[in-house]
Amino acid sequence: MIRLEIKQMYRTPVRTAFFFLMIFLSGILLSSGVIMWYQNKTRGKLYEESFSTVGTVTQLQINTKETRQWDAALGDYRLYRGPEYSGYFPLSILDFEGSNYLKAPEFRPYFRSYAPEYRLREDQGYMPKILIAELTPLEDCIPNQSVQVQITRFLCGGNYPGYQEGMTIWFCCHYDPDPPPMYAGKTYVAVLASDADPHGAYAEMVDIGAGESEYRPVLPASSQSQMDGRYAEGLYSAENMEGKPSFYEVTEDFYDSGMGACYLNAAKAADRYEHSIYATGTSGTNLLMPFYEGSAYFYEGRDISEEEYREGKKVCLISRSFAEDNSLELGQTVTLRLYTASYGMTASEAMGMIAFYELLNAQGLPYEIFEEDEWEIVGIYDVEPAVIGSEYGLADGEIIFPSRSVTNSWDLNIVEYGHFSGNTVSFQIPNGQIEEFMKGWNQEGTGELEIVFYDKGYSQLEKGMENREKLSLLLTGTGCAMTVILLLAFAYLYVEQRKMYIAVERALGMKKYQCAIGLNTGLMLLLVLGCILGCMAGGIVVQYIPDDFFQKVYFDTLYSSGLSNYGDSVDLASQGISMKKTAELAWACAVSMMLLGECIIAVHMKKVLKMEPMELLGHKNNGG
Repeated sequence: MIRLEIKQMYRTPVRTAFFFLMIFLSGILLSSGVIMWYQNKTRGKLYEESFSTVGTVTQLQINTKETRQWDAALGDYRLYRGPEYSGYFPLSILDFEGSNYLKAPEFRPYFRSYAPEYRLREDQGYMPKILIAELTPLEDCIPNQSVQVQITRFLCGGNYPGYQEGMTIWFCCHYDPDPPPMYAGKTYVAVLASDADPHGAYAEMVDIGAGESEYRPVLPASSQSQMDGRYAEGLYSAENMEGKPSFYEVTEDFYDSGMGACYLNAAKAADRYEHSIYATGTSGTNLLMPFYEGSAYFYEGRDISEEEYREGKKVCLISRSFAEDNSLELGQTVTLRLYTASYGMTASEAMGMIAFYELLNAQGLPYEIFEEDEWEIVGIYDVEPAVIGSEYGLADGEIIFPSRSVTNSWDLNIVEYGHFSGNTVSFQIPNGQIEEFMKGWNQEGTGELEIVFYDKGYSQLEKGMENREKLSLLLTGTGCAMTVILLLAFAYLYVEQRKMYIAVERALGMKKYQCAIGLNTGLMLLLVLGCILGCMAGGIVVQYIPDDFFQKVYFDTLYSSGLSNYGDSVDLASQGISMKKTAELAWACAVSMMLLGECIIAVHMKKVLKMEPMELLGHKNNGG
C-alpha cells in the first residue's frame, strides 16, 4: 500500500516537487523567524545586564557676572567674569511623574576623613602645606608690596622641608588695597599662602634668590554652609569676616580669645586637614563616571552589591595605591573619621587644593567628627593615570562606600555647598527610557538644568533589536501562513484527486483506516522531509545573517565598560545562541509543522472517508 502511494506520487512529479519545495521554504521562513526572535530576546537580556543608562545633571548659568579683586603688583583692580546662577535647586525638583528611577538622583559630597594611622602620598597632593606663623618685619612698612619679614614661630607647618624658625620670607597683602602698617619689633600672626613672585620697590633693591616666592596672608574665615547654599550663621563666617585685616598683631593675651583663639584652632585643624583622606558616598558605583566608563576597574575583589548599597552596609572600595601603601587586603577594615562634607565638586578636583576656608566652622572652631567607624574592604580598584585629578575623575586614594552607611547627619559639617554639576549629580533609569524620561522632564522640569545621558550606545542597539524583532515576527508569520495555506490547498487537491482510488479500495473490501494509512503515507513522507530539511536550513541561514550593526554601534560609543570586556560581550552577542539551542528550536518548528499538517490532512481525510464508494465515484473530480 505504501509502495502504491509512492508510485502515485512519482506519476505527478511536478505537483510532488512543488509541494516539497514550498514546504521546504515554509520551514526556512518559520524556523529562521523563531530562532531569530529567540536570539533577539537572548541578546536583549545580555544587553540589559551589560548596559546601564546613567543621567547627569548640571545647573546652567543664567548670566555672566563681573567681580573685581585688588592686585598689588598691578596697582589696580583685576576684573574677573564668572557664571551667575538664579539660586540653588533641591534634588526634589528631579522627582516627577513617570521618572521611574532605578537609582534616585543623588547630589554627592566628598568627605574628609582624619586618618593619622595611614601613610599618605605627599607627592600626589594628599598633604597640602598650610603655614600659620608668627612673623616680624625687618623694618617699618606697609605690606601693599613685597616686604621682608622674619618667621619667629610656626603654629603650623614648621615641620615641612625647607621651613624653619628664623627664616626670612617675602610678605604682601596682595589682595588688600589698604592694608594696615607693620612695625619692626612687633609680632604678627597670619595664615600664609605661597603665590607669585616678589614685586615692588623693596624687591627691586635686592637680589631675589632663585625659587623665592611671595607669601600672602589669608584670613581664616569659615565657608561653613547650609543645605540651601547660604553661609551658616556665626561670627567667623566668610560674609561676617569680609573687610577684616588679613593678619593680626600678637599681644600678651591675644591667644586667649577672639581672633587669637581662632588662629590656634586653625593650626589644630590644619594638622588634621593635612592627615586626611578623601571618601565619597554613593548609592551605586556606576553613578561614578570613572567606574561607569571603565577607566576605573577592579584590581581585586568585587563591587559593592545592590543589597549592600540598599541596606547601608559598612563596606568600601579602596584604591590599589592606598592598599599597597598601607598593606591593606580584602576582608580587612579601614577606619574612617568623617568630619567635613563638600558639595559642588569632586574629591578629584579638590585634590591638592588648600581650602583655607574649610579649616574652621562659623564659630571659629575645628569641625567635630560626625561619624567614626570601620568599613570592610570588599574591593580594590585601580585607575588609568588620567583619571587622577580630572574633573570627572577620582582623587588618589579615594575611598568609595554606600552613602547609607553613614548613620549620622553632616548638616553642621558642610564646608561648601555648590550648584549641581554633571560630576556630582547623577541617577540611573531603565535602559531604553531616555525619550520617555525627557518627555516627562520637559513638561515638569526647568530649562536651568541640563540633563545628559550616557547609555554606552544602548539606544542605538535597542533600535537594531526592534528592527530585528520585527523581521523575526514577519518571517515567523509568513512561514506560518504559507504552511497553513499550502497544507490546506495541497491536502484538498491530493485527497480530491484520490477519490476514485479510495472508492475502488473501499469496494474491494479495504477498511477506512487502511485507506487512511495509504493516503497519509505519501503526504506525510513529503511533509516530514520538507519540514525537517527546511527548518534545519533555516537554523543555518540565521547563523549567517550579518550582525555588523551591533558590533559597529558599540565600538563607536565613547562611554563603555572597557574594550576588552566589551569585546567578549560582542562575541557572545554575535553568536546569539548555541548550536544546540538552534537545533532544538529548528526541531521544534519542524515538529509543529508536521503536527499541523497531520491535523489538516486528517480533518480533510476524515470528511472524505465518511462518503460511501458510490458517492465518491459520482464526483466530477475523480481521476488518477
